[in-house]
Amino acid sequence: MAVLAALRAGRGGAEVRLATSVDPTDDILASVASGYGLTVVRGSLEDPLSRFALATDDLADSDLVVRLTADNTVPDSEMIAELAAELIRLDVPYVRTSSPQDGLPYGVGAEVFTVEALRAAHSTATDAGEREHVTPWIREKLGDAVFLRYAQPDRWSHLRATIDSFADYHRISRVFADVEDPVQIGWADLCDRLAALPDAPIGRLPVAMAGGQPQSTLILGTAQLGMAYGAANPGGLPDSHEAREVIATAVAHGITHFDTGRAYGLAEERIGRYLDEGHRPQVRVVTKLRPLDTLDADATPGEVGAWTDASVFRSLAALGGRTVDALLLHRAADATRAGGAVWKHLIEHRDAGLISRLGISVMTPAEALAALAEPSVRYIQLPFNLLDTRWAEVAALAATRPDVTMVARSALLQGLLGGTVPPEKWPANAGIDVPALLTTLRGLCGELGRSDLIDLCLGFVRAQPWLHATVVGTEHADQVRDLCLRFRTPVLTADECAHVLASLPEAPVDLLDPSRWLFTP
Repeated sequence: MAVLAALRAGRGGAEVRLATSVDPTDDILASVASGYGLTVVRGSLEDPLSRFALATDDLADSDLVVRLTADNTVPDSEMIAELAAELIRLDVPYVRTSSPQDGLPYGVGAEVFTVEALRAAHSTATDAGEREHVTPWIREKLGDAVFLRYAQPDRWSHLRATIDSFADYHRISRVFADVEDPVQIGWADLCDRLAALPDAPIGRLPVAMAGGQPQSTLILGTAQLGMAYGAANPGGLPDSHEAREVIATAVAHGITHFDTGRAYGLAEERIGRYLDEGHRPQVRVVTKLRPLDTLDADATPGEVGAWTDASVFRSLAALGGRTVDALLLHRAADATRAGGAVWKHLIEHRDAGLISRLGISVMTPAEALAALAEPSVRYIQLPFNLLDTRWAEVAALAATRPDVTMVARSALLQGLLGGTVPPEKWPANAGIDVPALLTTLRGLCGELGRSDLIDLCLGFVRAQPWLHATVVGTEHADQVRDLCLRFRTPVLTADECAHVLASLPEAPVDLLDPSRWLFTP
């Protein structure tokens, strides 16, 4: 891979230097590269920035350096020449590609900078991350220019071309299969071959900025992957192979966040096994504390704290990582148990770096308002669908907390609103004329040009400006593909949302809250 990347970069005549380490584990790499006539420079294993400085110590300050990585075999001399020309045209010290906004697949990229900028970074940067990743200091101190010439939103930007896992290796191996000359083939031709693979994703999901970070507007719910869950899930728990296919399909289609919980049976363990295959950089996990339901009502702060610690560490062990992106209370009421012992312990784990963000999974608007009033809350998950009109005050307050990620769940009311659950299978205490409701919903689909009830329900929830993302669970990989297609369709307009609300009856809380559902034998 390293040799192929280097030969493709240098085929236009520019000198290529492979900067690796003096560690004995890199002896074979250095030997193989030298055998292909490549110049090899060896330096510190822990300090790649110093290796780049060493590899360029004979160059003038005004010379240009292109940084490429060996897990990215698609770029070639033509791409590099265009990037370098852009730096010269802009008269700046640094230019880079940046997927997806530049239209390139993830992993098809390069950076160009002046030797002077590199030397300034080497002599000044002290942070370990700055020295490991070579260019962060340059971007922060000298400017960050992104080359956007390739931007074609639906052609390539949803694809993945880096090699971080065996699945990645297999994908790129298929791209190069039957290529007569893997060094001379153009980078654009390789991107087209990548897009033409039979299992290539259908397109890039919309992305929202939430809590200061980008995330897909679709979050994969994983309760169905760990246990039998949902009114519209007659198949029960999927086997481990099907669960892995669901997760892999979600990652391939650009779903950035998974929603899970300690109480979701096998879900955390199944996610963890997949992430262990090399996919951790692609996925952020939001998990939930195990509810304190089985603890005595008069449990001491010490007992509640031990329960909290056990749930956190078991989640980390199952997921296999050092930290989780967000950890939520599964029950909002648990925040006040034993004088707030749960939240106190979670803050300690956050401060220790085990949790990036704390949050609460709420059931009612009152719980959401209380959560928004807590400064340490950074993530709120709530039930919301087109029957639920209770959240106006929450939406208004959420606008004052841009640091909080607001996520909807139950957009299909555990599948009831999808149109596949017959009226007799709805809760006995639904308190609503189910056949009439379904008739009205189908009529709205026709009026608003939506393909089906799922499209209508998701289009409504996705249209709410105060929500950043929607959790939807699946138990089959083809359902993931279908969801990704649906999330690429236009959302309802404000007028259409108002028409939907005016057309539907008021739904009782007994229907909106699945914990209240009653079923006849």
